[in-house]
Amino acid sequence: MGVLRVLVLADDWSMQEMLERVLRYRGWSVVSAQDRDRTLRLWRKGSFDVVVADLQIPRGRGWEMVKAIRSVESGLEPRIPIIALADAWRSDCRKDPQDEVVDRYLDKPFRVVALYSTIEEFVGQG
Repeated sequence: MGVLRVLVLADDWSMQEMLERVLRYRGWSVVSAQDRDRTLRLWRKGSFDVVVADLQIPRGRGWEMVKAIRSVESGLEPRIPIIALADAWRSDCRKDPQDEVVDRYLDKPFRVVALYSTIEEFVGQG
């Protein structure tokens, strides 16, 4: 596998900048968006290996973006791994673990090493 391509959805500039820095530090290519619609456009146009999405965004919450990707992917294999970032106390962002729309949740604040290992688990790097 070449350079890992990561699509990031984060509406908060500080979160977006932090994610871009730590993912690029790992040598990965990063493209970011701040809302659901832009993220979906980028996902459709690009060839990404993994999506890292903040579920708590305005103007089309991250959860809606995740469901839209899964709807388009319906029946396709392999599907893109989606790692969702959510505040541990926000139960409205967490769905039934059986629903399998999100591949993994990471509670905010999260440890960078946990983000690395989670991504590598799904894309076979590490």
